[in-house]
Amino acid sequence: MSYAVADRALVKPLVNALKLDGFTVWIDYEQMAGGMPVVPQLADAVAQSAHMIVCLTDAYLRRDWTNAELHFSLTLDPAGKRVGTIPAILQPLTEDIPLYLKTLAICDLTDRENNYEKQYELATKMIRKRRSAREEAEVVQVCATPFGHVDQPEVAFFQAYRAYCELSRLLYRREIGAIPDQANFSLLSQHLLMRSSLPGEIRDAIATMEGYGRQVVPGYVNGPVFTAETIESPLRALATLTSWVFPDWQRPDEQIDIWDVLPPGEGDTRQLSGTDYLLSPPVLARTTLGPLYGARQAGDGKPMTIVLVDPPLEDYPAYQQHVRRFRQEPRADVGETKIGNRRCQFLTMPVIDGVSAAALVDKLGTLAPRAAFELVLGIAERLRGLHEAVPPVAHGDVAPANAFVGPLSTVTLCPGRGIGQSLAEDLAALGKFLAELLPGPVAQELAGCATAARACHVLRQATTGLPYAEGLREAYRVYTQGPPPPRSDAPHLVETDRFEIESEAAWPLGGSRVLVWEKDTDTLVVREGAETVWRDSHAVMVRRAAYGPGGRFAIGCWDGTLRSFTDGALSVATRMDGAIGDLCFVGDALIAGSWKQNLWRFEPDGKRRELLDVEAGVHRIAATDGRDRFAVADLSGGLSIYAGTRRIATLPAAGPVTDLAYAGSRLVLLNGETLTSLLFDGSTGATEDSPGAHRLLPGPAPAHCTLLIRTATQTETWLIDEADRHVRDQVFPAGRTPVHGCEIPGRFIVSGPGCGKGYWRDGKEQALWGNATSATLSHDGRLIAVSRPGVVELYADFG
Repeated sequence: MSYAVADRALVKPLVNALKLDGFTVWIDYEQMAGGMPVVPQLADAVAQSAHMIVCLTDAYLRRDWTNAELHFSLTLDPAGKRVGTIPAILQPLTEDIPLYLKTLAICDLTDRENNYEKQYELATKMIRKRRSAREEAEVVQVCATPFGHVDQPEVAFFQAYRAYCELSRLLYRREIGAIPDQANFSLLSQHLLMRSSLPGEIRDAIATMEGYGRQVVPGYVNGPVFTAETIESPLRALATLTSWVFPDWQRPDEQIDIWDVLPPGEGDTRQLSGTDYLLSPPVLARTTLGPLYGARQAGDGKPMTIVLVDPPLEDYPAYQQHVRRFRQEPRADVGETKIGNRRCQFLTMPVIDGVSAAALVDKLGTLAPRAAFELVLGIAERLRGLHEAVPPVAHGDVAPANAFVGPLSTVTLCPGRGIGQSLAEDLAALGKFLAELLPGPVAQELAGCATAARACHVLRQATTGLPYAEGLREAYRVYTQGPPPPRSDAPHLVETDRFEIESEAAWPLGGSRVLVWEKDTDTLVVREGAETVWRDSHAVMVRRAAYGPGGRFAIGCWDGTLRSFTDGALSVATRMDGAIGDLCFVGDALIAGSWKQNLWRFEPDGKRRELLDVEAGVHRIAATDGRDRFAVADLSGGLSIYAGTRRIATLPAAGPVTDLAYAGSRLVLLNGETLTSLLFDGSTGATEDSPGAHRLLPGPAPAHCTLLIRTATQTETWLIDEADRHVRDQVFPAGRTPVHGCEIPGRFIVSGPGCGKGYWRDGKEQALWGNATSATLSHDGRLIAVSRPGVVELYADFG
């Protein structure tokens, strides 16, 4: 039964009637497990049901997620041949019924006095035997559907996950055999993740889809925001899986490269048909219009830039007029020609000397605050020129792909696809871009700007006091020349070992042993110099890691793999049901929890004890100092308190818990940017807003924890003690974020935009590894393992 929650009272009588007539009915309030992710449950429900009755009301037609469920069902039977989707009107409608539903037989159950029984009988007659398994051709069709709905991200996500489920069942039958009776989908996916015969990129794609499928939990259905950008990752994973299962399959929304159909020109150039323009490979960037090339005119050799518009614009004359209203650099023009029978539009501009802002952000990951503000300021200044023209001109497509950064940090804004938009829409897009780059108070203030001039003022003010060395010019230099070479200003920091290996990350295990997550194989390996001491049996995707006292270290993975080491030797090797939610050492014992309710305790001898399940799945675990007590936050926001192996208290969900840590007997909770606390006696501390707060870490001293606060100008660490006193401890420059610390106060591994990883001690940077992908500090603060391209290095701090 697919319905809007507001209509539950209308739906219940229909549910009861169907049950009395002998039908098995699936409805969320009876069958859906509380605390578990919604998407996988809905996917299984639709797949395991012979039909879906769509309870049409105005509320249903207005909600995004009910519409997504509807598309989800229609995807399984697009032609309606199996009567998989049965629409039923439960109350008179003021909203229009979508055209795609009007092609199906619709039951009208609104007239309970005269026509209800006849319409109800019509609905029950449509119910057929359970549909048989779809043929491969139908699976291919299901896999193609999500790519046609990227403009409806929620719908695309539901359809992508549904396609992934169908594809995985097919893959299971191919690789493993018949699907066991009563096997749920999670079991099938876990078996596929463990299948060593599957290539690493296929297991990665499965893990990605599993991760996205668990994002949505009951009570927070509208929490995750799916956009055209965020939906790309699951779509890419689905495309990887589909093209591997069906080698001839091609992603439907992939653009056809016009370059391949252009006639050859001089040398390696291609000539734009019907013009004297010669385009040079390779593609320099991709704007929202299409690929951008360096070009020249065949006659005088004048250099220029050309964008091939792909797909073509619908209203070409109106767009041509729109572009010609631009009265600032780069002066652009639009042309149109034909390549065979294909219409080809193109945009001509002067030479653009710079890199795409989209490519800059994609390569560097995070920009330093000054660089982020200067980039958005450059765009705002270009908008101001357009908006203050007479008459005003709206750009209409403010996007990173259309902005280019030059060597001197100048910003060029090229025309995009927009036409007919307002000035306010330009400013809204500008604010959204900054919020994606650097969320915080400046982004919020920018969102309230009514003019481009005001936006420029806000952004200039934001750069005041920020270091010039971390501006947009430095970001451009790092993009084009690479990060600075490794350096160390600390004589007490000594490189003790290095070995050549491509790695995602590495962790010191004590002595000269290092655990390496090997890049080419995705396998965990223990190295001691050139010698491989231990290698895991299968590839993994690492999710969580934790250090403990006495040379202990544990690592948990997306597929539930759990490995623990003591003094560099493997002590625990097991697998939990579902992805590892969190790991934590409580005294000498390891506590591990999964998203699928498991909560296990491992003693130092490796013996496992299964604790009471966490019904909503484990999200975070925190332990007290020197006591056998710990707290578990579940995925719905509920809390459980344990002493040893006993659960001694539970607290209902009061909102999602971002992080938690103990300060002595005080359990500190971070909910968004709000701090609360809980004492052993059950009393609660004051609620405190802490703008910029984003993480809690165990404290470097007994009875303390560490709070990380990020502002526009710096990152701060604050110590919180058992009495709930807050003292600022360390200050890091803007853009530098502590990743983790150790049991020695003042020692941190710090990550920064475009500058790799750094080691900080007592408020000073001791070493910088500019191209490092990972750096990890041992529990005792004495050893650092650094992963850089082609090499892992081990350092010791003898200070």
